[in-house]
Amino acid sequence: MQEEDPTEKILAFARHVGKEGDAPETVARNRAWIDAAGRPTDEGHELLRALDEQKAQGAVYRLDP
Repeated sequence: MQEEDPTEKILAFARHVGKEGDAPETVARNRAWIDAAGRPTDEGHELLRALDEQKAQGAVYRLDP
């Protein structure tokens, strides 16, 4: 399985938190997740770490039917 590009992960998340009609690149730049060249910033890498932590925590908890 190929690892997804960090910028693509950030842009995918930006699609969910932006307003309808906002370009994900604009949302990510406004939140300082990517720089003007489209590369992840320190804040962008922090966002990715937080998202990965949430994914890992979700795997720990399971509801019994």
